Amino acid sequence: MIEFLFNGEPVTESNLDPDLTILRYLRTKKGSMGTKEGCASGDCGACTVLVGERLAPAADRGIDYRAVNACIALVGSLHGKHLVTVEGLAGPDDALHPVQRAMVDNHASQCGFCTPGIVMSLAALHESAADNNVDNVLEALSGNLCRCTGYRPIIDAGLKSRTYAGAGNGLGIGTGVDDSLDNTSPNVPGKPPGSDFSNTSSSVPDLAPDSGFEKTPGSVLDTAVSSVLHKTANGAGPDNAFVKAQSHWPEIGDRQAPALVSPLGRCVYPRSERELKHCIEAMPAARFIAGGTDLLLEVTQSYRRLPQLIGLADVAELKTHSVTDNVISLGGALSYTDVCAVLREPLPEVVALLHRFGSRQIRNRGTLGGNLANASPIGDMPPLLLALDAELELSTVTARRRVAVADFYLDYKKTLLQPGEYIRRIIIPRPAAGDFFKCYKVSKRFEDDISAVMLALRWRLQQGVITEVCLAYGGMAAIPKRAAGAEAVLLGQPLEAAAIEQAAAALAGDFSPLSDVRASSQYRLRVAGRLLHKAFLACRAPGVAIDRLDDRQYQSPARSATQSWPS
Repeated sequence: MIEFLFNGEPVTESNLDPDLTILRYLRTKKGSMGTKEGCASGDCGACTVLVGERLAPAADRGIDYRAVNACIALVGSLHGKHLVTVEGLAGPDDALHPVQRAMVDNHASQCGFCTPGIVMSLAALHESAADNNVDNVLEALSGNLCRCTGYRPIIDAGLKSRTYAGAGNGLGIGTGVDDSLDNTSPNVPGKPPGSDFSNTSSSVPDLAPDSGFEKTPGSVLDTAVSSVLHKTANGAGPDNAFVKAQSHWPEIGDRQAPALVSPLGRCVYPRSERELKHCIEAMPAARFIAGGTDLLLEVTQSYRRLPQLIGLADVAELKTHSVTDNVISLGGALSYTDVCAVLREPLPEVVALLHRFGSRQIRNRGTLGGNLANASPIGDMPPLLLALDAELELSTVTARRRVAVADFYLDYKKTLLQPGEYIRRIIIPRPAAGDFFKCYKVSKRFEDDISAVMLALRWRLQQGVITEVCLAYGGMAAIPKRAAGAEAVLLGQPLEAAAIEQAAAALAGDFSPLSDVRASSQYRLRVAGRLLHKAFLACRAPGVAIDRLDDRQYQSPARSATQSWPS
């Protein structure tokens, strides 16, 4: 049995298929048709919903609401949480949420199919502690596609939603994670640095006093934060479902592992490592699922059934982290949003790259351990961990062991993991003072896209000579792999252009990349070498911005109507 809140109301479910997604549940079991199905793979954002989770300690922390793709998230993962859909945003008498009102006033919807997902993504930003500046609005919308309206009015709505009377952010109060871009982040590609999308002729009037939202609060989100604030200020709150939930959620969290059981199978989400090991013993044939952003594509794209599942996302011991002067330890079930928060200070290069990893919705669900165990040759994190000499702590019911990431991958989609073994921790040595560390990703789209080539490198110089070097590539072989030949060329050599060119030439002996829809073999080899040269330039001239062109200084060559772009 699982228990959760659905738009503020308690729900109990037990006899549901173990691989039932939140989207299928909403549309077939609850009749909530506002949440749409577009791609069924987490790419388009039409199915975006908010999932709220109480942060510990429950007595003085708030509720962390995050946007997720309902098409690739399991109903079983909702136990003890709050599911909010677009139907739950409006208050009594259909008083619009500020994001909804801003979308209307800025004419930000045409066909309307993608609009509910866009509204939910902007609502997640609106109700967070992050500023709704241009970078953060674009970041929030990075996982939402609109094929007819155009993004200018949608961006305007995101920028202006907090200008409405009574539209103060609230759900971010007490949230401990801010995955937003800060003011020091690079300018978004395609946007001139310092540009302001809000500088348009459209204006957004303040809500009139009788327009509903301020005078008659009561939407699911507004009620949630109002209840929390009222209880904090006065010691008690109005008698509504959200105040009752404040006492229900700790009770739910103390129960045994919640499970969904049907004739098809069983899905269980243990809350502790002790429960996890018990589940492994009881269900030896079960598959592990963390965020499900890859595994659930087997359900939505290949129409396979997953009859036995053990969820890792709620295991407390797998969501811990620590940072010391020498080592960073990350729990295997930490989401990428949480990983970004932990690594922001010690490894800012990694955080900058992870903002290109999927969309906000994907990062809110996808886990570091899941990305590693998936063993994709084009995964973004394995090359980074290879370059940093990271290790993995693996665990079974009876034993633990530590292995180097360099030894973890055996062949395409094959790892050292044994049946019933899971990634417990990722241990990352911090780069030594003076180490040069860079990571580069090449993909067709700048964000929310799969790598064609990925490079993470680290080298150490003493008096201008390379005394230690690691070049780790993704997308170049069946597994994430170091370029041993190129490393040998560089080791012991002065950091000069000639040595870099020789190392780039040696890459042809290290890799024989395949050609596919993302890139040809020749392109991959060429790009792999040029990324090495790019790192050389960044090391020799650290003050020169070479990561992207300023589009005010570069203009595409004009083409006539009769000219065609290369295919």
